[in-house]
Amino acid sequence: MTDVIAHRGPDGEGFHLDGPLGLGHRRLAILDLTDAGKQPMSYAGGRYWITYNGEIYNFLEIRHELESKGYRFTTATDTEVILASYDCWGPECLNRFNGMWAFAIWDRSERRLILARDRFGVKPLFYMNTPERFTFASEIKAILATLSTRPAPNPLVLLDIFYSHGTDQRDETLYKSIFHLPAGSWMEVDERGNVQMRKWWETLDHLPEVPGKEAEQVERYRELFTDAARIRLRSDVPVGSLLSGGMDSSSIVCTIHRHRNDPYWHGEGQRLAADWQKTFTAEYPGLSVDESDYATSVLNATGIAGTWIRPTPEKIGDFIKQMVARQDTPVDQSLYAVHNVYKAVGESGIKVTLDGQGADETLCGYSAIPAACHYIRDFNFFNAWEALKCQSAILGGQEGIAQLAWVMVLQEVLKIFNPRGRLRRMIHRPYPSGAPSLALLEHRIPNETCAPSPNLDYLGRNLYDQIHRNPLPSILRKFDHAAMAYSVESRMPFMDHRLITYTLALPASQMVSGGFTKVILRRAMSGTVPEPVLRRRTKLGFPTPPEWFADPVTQAWCREVISEPGFQKSVFWDGPRFASWFEEKSRSGLWSVSDTNIVFSVLSTFIWLEG
Repeated sequence: MTDVIAHRGPDGEGFHLDGPLGLGHRRLAILDLTDAGKQPMSYAGGRYWITYNGEIYNFLEIRHELESKGYRFTTATDTEVILASYDCWGPECLNRFNGMWAFAIWDRSERRLILARDRFGVKPLFYMNTPERFTFASEIKAILATLSTRPAPNPLVLLDIFYSHGTDQRDETLYKSIFHLPAGSWMEVDERGNVQMRKWWETLDHLPEVPGKEAEQVERYRELFTDAARIRLRSDVPVGSLLSGGMDSSSIVCTIHRHRNDPYWHGEGQRLAADWQKTFTAEYPGLSVDESDYATSVLNATGIAGTWIRPTPEKIGDFIKQMVARQDTPVDQSLYAVHNVYKAVGESGIKVTLDGQGADETLCGYSAIPAACHYIRDFNFFNAWEALKCQSAILGGQEGIAQLAWVMVLQEVLKIFNPRGRLRRMIHRPYPSGAPSLALLEHRIPNETCAPSPNLDYLGRNLYDQIHRNPLPSILRKFDHAAMAYSVESRMPFMDHRLITYTLALPASQMVSGGFTKVILRRAMSGTVPEPVLRRRTKLGFPTPPEWFADPVTQAWCREVISEPGFQKSVFWDGPRFASWFEEKSRSGLWSVSDTNIVFSVLSTFIWLEG
């Protein structure tokens, strides 16, 4: 099991066996690089044993509190702080942690195993429970290593791939017998195989009061974001950042640069990395998805000499196969750039990056349409119109405002009069590409949505669903697997729970206003982020250049996969219809990012199924 995830921890391995229990670990050494930090780690005279992936960013503060209670430490790790915290507070310790984690603690005295996952599922934890054994791991491939036959695929989750390009919006996985431990949950397993799961975190229970004045709201957001970045720089190894040129990554890089000489950041015992400002950017010169000009403006403003990565379409088929193997799932087109960049990060010797995931889902970054719907429900038609114009700008003017208005109104009518989604399924049939198939569509059930809450308005409920169901859970798992494939730990300031709960409590005007999304972030970063980035409205998100699919070599590989007998006879898509759609697109040469997503999803699903 540990051999097949050795990429997650090339700095060492360890095991602990106790009767029917076995714990394994692969170490990525980031805090306390000595052998004292190796895992599985024990505490309290060997009563507790832990195997753990992640970081507790506020471990220094918790350690000081525990020391005041008489606890003593023999390592400089956050791992030992988790063990001492569990000894002191039991599972309630989870509420004290600010970080990302998936861990298992074995209590030798009580003969029970405690599994726990962070609030939003930044770190993955999969499990399989059978009458013979209970198995868990950070990646599905480690569980598969214990099996003689591959479990059957889950059609419901396969369908999610075609609708949302994700597989993580429910507790099930692509395998019928393997599950996620839900984010914000912990699980107890005893020696007799009894399993109990408990939810320890609900975001809606922690929404704070926000200041009444706009300027005060912005200042508080700036304070929270700045501190989230500060504590994520705690590391005994160098730290870098993925810099796309968008608002999110630019805000991280520029905030770190602005406070590089701040005494508060460099106070005694803060454990900031000595080398903590390297950037990595994917560039596509002359292509429609190139963002290098924006990234260059950040580098010029900060004086940083960034590293540039130039992905190419050569051997794209081989790379897709590699991504499927590393992700344990089919992949979407955005992962091509992501894997290329993390590969460069790992090769440079950087083990930690600060990245921008989570900002879009909390700040209405993907689409202004939810904000427009919110304003319509409040009969605020002027702001609704402004939001629609904002959406047109996000798409680079590719879609007219009239069309967007029609889509928005249709979606609202369907939600109100057809909440179970039957009419929506009828409207979606048949798909021009033939994916998914009508047979697979029969497995579709309505997605659970956030229950009405007095603490959330319409827009807040939409953002809550993006954070907890789709798309953020899949994005977090994809970035974890992409980074760890190259032995890199991705830390995400926007995923700080203080920042997320605060953002959900803000009014809609701080999300979409004046023709812009992510309004409060733009206001908070005024004077810190360069003006071209600050006023940027287009949204790309690590796309693969659609122009690549006009390349004869890329098309030849696609045709080779599409012509496979198994592909043509698949029950999950209409093979002949997909082949016809692909040839039509190839003849026209009019490939879009949406089209390439379809190709990636379907072809990589076939590769996954055949694997």
